[in-house]
Amino acid sequence: MREPVLKTSKVLQIAFIVSDVQAAAEKYARLFGIETPRVSMSDGYEKAQTVFMGKPSPARCKMAFIDLDNIQLEFIEPDENDSDWKRSLEEKGDSLHHIAFEVKGMKKQIESLEEDGAQCIQKGEYPGGRYAFMDTADEYMVKFELLEND
Repeated sequence: MREPVLKTSKVLQIAFIVSDVQAAAEKYARLFGIETPRVSMSDGYEKAQTVFMGKPSPARCKMAFIDLDNIQLEFIEPDENDSDWKRSLEEKGDSLHHIAFEVKGMKKQIESLEEDGAQCIQKGEYPGGRYAFMDTADEYMVKFELLEND
């Protein structure tokens, strides 16, 4: 058996890029008969250290999360700054954005996917961890997000 490219099998999240995070969160809350989740804003560059296409980025987004029994749904509304979120919304409209995997050793996971032909298109920090968006759509039909929690 060969060495896996992605050294995890734990899917944490399915995320959607949306033009109106509040409306999307309300729609899904109604679907599941739950309270509408709180909308929050991502941190600015000082904390998030967002890098898009290899360059520091001030991009931020509004987010809402719904925790289901087996997975979390995330809804992302980008701000006006250039980012993977904004480009995805412009190219595809409201749509699936990524599947998130829990990883350990972010740098090694990014390198492994890059060796497999993927590109790290955006990465940053959040309270308690870090993320990286990998352009895996050509090979795996969807973008991957790597999440490493401290």
